[in-house]
Amino acid sequence: MRALLLLSAFVAAIGGHTNRVSAPPSCYVANTAVIWYGDPDYKIHRIVTTGIRRYDDAGNSTMARCAPKDSADLVANRQALARVIDTLRVDPPRTMTRMELTAQSSTLIESQLVSLDAKAKAHSDEFSNIEIVHVRKSDGSEVPEVTLPRLSKTPLDAAACIARSDSLRRAGSPIRPAC
Repeated sequence: MRALLLLSAFVAAIGGHTNRVSAPPSCYVANTAVIWYGDPDYKIHRIVTTGIRRYDDAGNSTMARCAPKDSADLVANRQALARVIDTLRVDPPRTMTRMELTAQSSTLIESQLVSLDAKAKAHSDEFSNIEIVHVRKSDGSEVPEVTLPRLSKTPLDAAACIARSDSLRRAGSPIRPAC
């Protein structure tokens, strides 16, 4: 009887497994520029990122690395950041580091951005927020954005940041603070 129950559970598990339709994997991308004071003072001055954007994955990747199906979309993501940071003036002793974070898990990228935000706030009085650049696909449509966890230290900071972000969005600004 026990063997019959185990066999029934095994068949049910296989049946449940074969009926599931898996969604195509997503690829999450965050192109990021970190502007910081060079050695010996490691202080982050500014972080500008495309935010975490979701694309359909090309399907031939691994969990650690992925690529959007349409390479033009990845180029558009890179260019969105480049348009903003090319207008910034970075004079010594400041240095700029560019990173492209890609993964099939948005939480991997999220943890990197949250960590950068925490380090910047802990070591620099002049740092206020990560700045998120507006991104469109190559066809002009909006790229879905993954919401970051709350980065503001207090509810008052969060409310002020959200109001500033909404105001910039209404004004058509290509960049807004992450709150």
